[in-house]
Amino acid sequence: MRKITFLLLSFLTFVGLTNTAGAETIETVGSRITDASKLTEGMTYLLRNVGGTDRRGWVYAGEQDGAAKLKVTVGDELYNADPTTFGDEYQFTVTGNGVDGFILHSVANPELTSESVEAGNFVLETKAGEAAGVWNIKTSSSYLNLNTGEVVLWGEVNDANGKWEIYPINVPVVSITYNVKDASGNVLATAAVDNVTVGEAYPAFPSVQTASAYYTLEYPAGTVEAGGEVDLLFTPNYPFAVSESYDNAVWNFLTIHANSRYYLHDNGTEDHISLSRQSFDVNNLDADLWAFVGNPFDGFKIYNKAAGPNKVLSSSTTMDGSTDGAVFPVLTDIDALGDGNEAWAVTVGTAASDGTATFYLSQQGFPSNRMNNRSGKLAYWVGGADAGSSFIATPYDFATVKATLASTVADYAYAFGKGVNQIDEEMPASMTTAAFDALTTIEDVLNFKVNADNYIANAEKKQLNPNKYYRIVNVAYGSYIGTDGENARGTVENTTKRLDLIWQFVPSGEGYKLLNANRGLYLNGLEGGAKSTTPITSDFENGGEFKLDYPHSDGRVRLMDGNGFTMQSASPTEENNNYGINWWESGNISRWYLIEATDFEMDLADCGGFTYASLYAPFAVSVPEGVSAYAATLDEGKTKLTFEAITDGVVPAGTGVVIGSTTPVVTLAIGDVDAAPAAVASVLTGTNVALDVETPEIYRVMNTTGESVEFAAPVAGEAAIAANTAYLDAAAGDVDAAVSAVFMYGTVGIEAAPAVKAETGALYDLTGRRVQKAVKGIYIQNGKKIYVK
Repeated sequence: MRKITFLLLSFLTFVGLTNTAGAETIETVGSRITDASKLTEGMTYLLRNVGGTDRRGWVYAGEQDGAAKLKVTVGDELYNADPTTFGDEYQFTVTGNGVDGFILHSVANPELTSESVEAGNFVLETKAGEAAGVWNIKTSSSYLNLNTGEVVLWGEVNDANGKWEIYPINVPVVSITYNVKDASGNVLATAAVDNVTVGEAYPAFPSVQTASAYYTLEYPAGTVEAGGEVDLLFTPNYPFAVSESYDNAVWNFLTIHANSRYYLHDNGTEDHISLSRQSFDVNNLDADLWAFVGNPFDGFKIYNKAAGPNKVLSSSTTMDGSTDGAVFPVLTDIDALGDGNEAWAVTVGTAASDGTATFYLSQQGFPSNRMNNRSGKLAYWVGGADAGSSFIATPYDFATVKATLASTVADYAYAFGKGVNQIDEEMPASMTTAAFDALTTIEDVLNFKVNADNYIANAEKKQLNPNKYYRIVNVAYGSYIGTDGENARGTVENTTKRLDLIWQFVPSGEGYKLLNANRGLYLNGLEGGAKSTTPITSDFENGGEFKLDYPHSDGRVRLMDGNGFTMQSASPTEENNNYGINWWESGNISRWYLIEATDFEMDLADCGGFTYASLYAPFAVSVPEGVSAYAATLDEGKTKLTFEAITDGVVPAGTGVVIGSTTPVVTLAIGDVDAAPAAVASVLTGTNVALDVETPEIYRVMNTTGESVEFAAPVAGEAAIAANTAYLDAAAGDVDAAVSAVFMYGTVGIEAAPAVKAETGALYDLTGRRVQKAVKGIYIQNGKKIYVK
């Protein structure tokens, strides 16, 4: 009986269940404590600091300046040593516990306790940002820390030298072999974990490089009871579609850079993968499609559909410097990989500015070697990572392909009758938005784009018509280029009504000079200026010569001067909403639509139920039906202007007229540059730019009172004549202060016209054209306005 008792006590001592103070031979070391409640009184422990590499180590009972001290081994040799070889100076027992507070007692020197560092109890606190089992050890006001070779206190909770692990000794430990299995029961990875403490929670599977955000492992419930094999259910959450093999691939588009999103494609025979396109190439689609084969444990092989099953994305693992812009991942024959990597790890990337999630791709086993966009090439950035290293994978499926191309359909409208590179016909029915919306297969969607691109490319759109006028519109801001006479400026205000926003492209050398129609001045070149320089307008000789570069089939162009500088729009100023024009190459703020200016809108003022405004334009203008253009004659007494409708409604350039209608806004057509309609005699002249006048009394400008139209001197204190308005120059003779305006078919301002009388003479409509029969509306008969109900 005594013998049995002795054996039982020996066994209990061995497993640590009745551990008593005193030196022990270390037989086993359990897994580090991850639950503060597991630090219990009477047990024996080892304490290790895992902070800075120049100080970390195992704590032991030592001496300094003749006094017992808690010391720490220094150097990786001891840090990584087998703790079963340690003597009693490394062993500590506990009074108290990890939740309510504890004191460490040295086994080798019972008089040395943790109170030699700080009187009172220590408490375990989870270390922020660290894995379970890495602790803060807190005192009443400070945290346990390290000086070189000595345990001390420090006031900062997040100090790098304040990281601690606690290991129980001589407790029951077992070895576990984890088998990671997918939902079909296939084993994806196997790993052994030794020294697992019985009664503790199951430890984590040994870390893998791929971020755990992209998968979950389901551990058994409860705590470890015995060793052996343990199955873990693997549930993936990849940021891309994963394939079983190349032959059973699920294809993805792959872009790099969180915001710019450049498409990766088969490099063919090139020594690098160029990063220049921001849309996939429907004419060589297979080169833009990628497949991922693998798992987080072994890494992923990356195949390209065009390159075939015998090539994977790879590069040397040897880096040079911190950025490694000269090492290029390319598609490489599997048999010729040599020491190149063939597997990639996936970690969480930098989110895009629109919130889209991204991921990094680094060489498996080399977590610092992340692929990066370097000067338009796929290369590396070693160490840190940002948006330039961030990938986005989008599935190659109908919804994705159609949604991606849908954004370009609206742009096609610019190439059909509206945009530049003008195609002077209606968009074919097969290329409309409605036709695109009706498509139901990837093939149809891709064919739509191919057909539209080919149609545009085959049209004679590369040369602008020098006999046409154009508006220059920034793609990013929608701002139109105009000029204040000294500088080119962009604006988004009244863009359909301002004639200073209309330009002519005058052929010059291999390009064009840009002539502002209203000013008669040319845009200077961009060369020699700083980025903030705004080009000024000038004469033809000094005007800049611009070439058009067509980077997009939808009509977006670059305007580049003789030195290759690209025109861009600056962001608007808060003061005046003007968009400065300067040079830089930066996406859509350096892209322009050149829209043919075929018409413009004009505001008219009401007068007695009719509307009027004066006009002086730099080009020929035609009025539509229902609108009249009136030329003026001045009577001998110089008190009355008489207006007669221009028969064909066509006003030559530089002719002062009055536009009349019954609506507050009219749309007038612009003639070609070389349009030369018959001359129209009118005593009115005008100005294409706002005109400040020093002697306003010699000018007579048009205004309406609501009952009549008069030509009078500009308002005192506001002596200016608006751009593109007509006026009467009174400098050549004595003209009344206010000159009344009388139209050929009656005085303006009659509020109620008499009814039609059957016996009266010929009828005329408001454009001056004779009609055979009156229908509902207003007509001129015998010089008077009449109304037909």
